Amino acid sequence: MIHILFLTSLYSTPSQPWRSPPNARIAHAMKRHARMKVVAPLPYYPERLARGRADLEAIVRVPPIELDTDGSEVLHPRYLHV
Repeated sequence: MIHILFLTSLYSTPSQPWRSPPNARIAHAMKRHARMKVVAPLPYYPERLARGRADLEAIVRVPPIELDTDGSEVLHPRYLHV
């Protein structure tokens, strides 16, 4: 069995369906042929800073690990964004 690490900053998930649906379609197609782990890093913002800004609040609400539409895990490690 082939193992693939799919690392992308743009990936459509249930909590962020607008973030590059084509990347998600590619990953879902590849999952039929290989074991795959999807890692989609997101910038870190303190909740106080994000309050009142819909774009930042959406990022803050994404869990560190979320289930994709096919039930597989998508990891969302955070990185410092200045």
